[in-house]
Amino acid sequence: MRGTFHGIRSAAPVMVDGGGGAIVNVSSVSGIRPTRGEAAYSAAKAAVIALTRSAALEYGPTLRVNCVSPGLIDTPLTASFLEDVIVRSAIERRTPLRRVGTAAEVASVIAFLCSAGSSYITGVNVPVDGGSLLPSSQVEEPLGDLVSGPGDRP
Repeated sequence: MRGTFHGIRSAAPVMVDGGGGAIVNVSSVSGIRPTRGEAAYSAAKAAVIALTRSAALEYGPTLRVNCVSPGLIDTPLTASFLEDVIVRSAIERRTPLRRVGTAAEVASVIAFLCSAGSSYITGVNVPVDGGSLLPSSQVEEPLGDLVSGPGDRP
């Protein structure tokens, strides 16, 4: 969060003087729905989302400030456990799009938020997670087949 804060603080005045632009911060789905055992990480990522919204308010209309929150993405950092077929299969089964995302997919959302095509978008957080935030573990697992849809069947 501190790096994001200092990045905005350094870049925003230059961008404002230059006529505007777009800032896209990177958070995580853990900033939206905390991950057990990662309190500090989840809190920091939630702070990045809040900082994004505050910066959008403070620097508009000259700057647009948005955020992207990736879910599980296939990167060198995640490769060690995604190579395990059982782990990867369990993750994919719990993701509505039934796969792990790629860095290129996250990059394309960032590129869109920097483009003229998003000229009326500011202060948003876009999860890039294959729909992983959608299911409700409170209901889906205990009620099983009573609440499952066509995408939940093998």
